[in-house]
Amino acid sequence: MKFKLFFLSFLALGCHADNNVSDPDICNVVKKVAYTVMEARQQKVPSQDLQQIANGLEDPEAKQLYQDLINSAYSAKVFRTSFFKKKAIEDFQTGWYEECLKRNKKNNIREGGVD
Repeated sequence: MKFKLFFLSFLALGCHADNNVSDPDICNVVKKVAYTVMEARQQKVPSQDLQQIANGLEDPEAKQLYQDLINSAYSAKVFRTSFFKKKAIEDFQTGWYEECLKRNKKNNIREGGVD
C-alpha cells in the first residue's frame, strides 16, 4: 500500500505542476489524488507517511495542494465498515473535484476565458 500511495501521489502531483495541463485535466488529477489520500486515511495509514510525500514535492503549488488534502482527509472520521469507508472516500473525492472545477471556472472568468 505504501508504494502504491507514494507512486500515485508523486505522479499525480507531478502532473499538477505541468503548465501544459488544461484546467479540467488538473481537476482530474486532484480527483485521483483526493481519492488516494482519503483511501489512506480510511485504511489508517499514518499521516506522517503522506507528509513525507508532501515534503518531497518541489513545486510549491503541488506541495500546498497535497498538504491541504492531507489536512482535510485527516480531520475526517475513520469508518468501521467498508460501505461507509467507500462512501467517505467517494464523497471526499467528489468534494475536492467540484471545488477544483468551481475555482477554475472563476479563474477563467477573471482572465476573460469563459463568459
